[in-house]
Amino acid sequence: MKKLLFIVASFLMVACGVKKSEYNKIVAQRDSLLVAIDSLIKVNDELNNGEERLMNYIKLYNENKDYISALEKLNKLKQYHKESPMFAKHKNMFSEIERRAQIVADSIAKVQRDSIKLAGINELGQWYIGDFVNDFDEPTGEHFVYSEIYGTFSNSATASSRLKVYVQFLHYAFKDPYDYSVRFLFDEYNDGTYEKEECTSIKVVNKQLRKVYREYSASRYDYLEDSNGEVYSTKGILSEEGEYEFEMRFKYGTVYRFNIDTKYINNALVKARLKRIEDL
Repeated sequence: MKKLLFIVASFLMVACGVKKSEYNKIVAQRDSLLVAIDSLIKVNDELNNGEERLMNYIKLYNENKDYISALEKLNKLKQYHKESPMFAKHKNMFSEIERRAQIVADSIAKVQRDSIKLAGINELGQWYIGDFVNDFDEPTGEHFVYSEIYGTFSNSATASSRLKVYVQFLHYAFKDPYDYSVRFLFDEYNDGTYEKEECTSIKVVNKQLRKVYREYSASRYDYLEDSNGEVYSTKGILSEEGEYEFEMRFKYGTVYRFNIDTKYINNALVKARLKRIEDL
């Protein structure tokens, strides 16, 4: 900086015919200003980051339970006064400030994440919210999530005939309200009657990941396992939003094939109070 000013001043002196005495006066004024600027920077830095001043700020913010601001000043104390005896003297207070500031920061981050999730919570895609009713056809306050999708079925009498699949996500009775399961109802030919055949095998493919799951129990589809033998709940698999291919085989050679797009399923589960927003 000084070298640059010297070059510029020299050029002006030559170009404008400035006397050497005047030039020296300008240089002296420049140097004086630079010294003053350095002094002001040091004073300002001391005002903002002086050990005693920082310690006073830390105590004040801590007493007012403003742990984020207290931590900010504590970090400055660490930066500018690494050898300060304050670290040993106030070790417990500093540790508590760091702990409480982390709790506050985590809470703020959670609120921000939940706000982002809630911003699009009304997007449900193909999913709907249903209401359970009592014997008097009055809502019980309990909800379920459902969708009607279409696929095909084949057996010895038909091939690739129309199949309606009614998919439900509903909670277990007398259990945690956030503990839900998945249920499938099948309507061959879409004639309003649901089949009651026993499923003998299942194959589910996550189309994005090309990951294959098969039945864990021969007669139930609550749990599936992958090629490595890892066991997953069906509800857990489907809550990973994506598109899934189902192939289900039943007694007497009947085969059902259908796809389920679970995009927005978690929004529906939250709105039906089957899942907590923080669990998304």
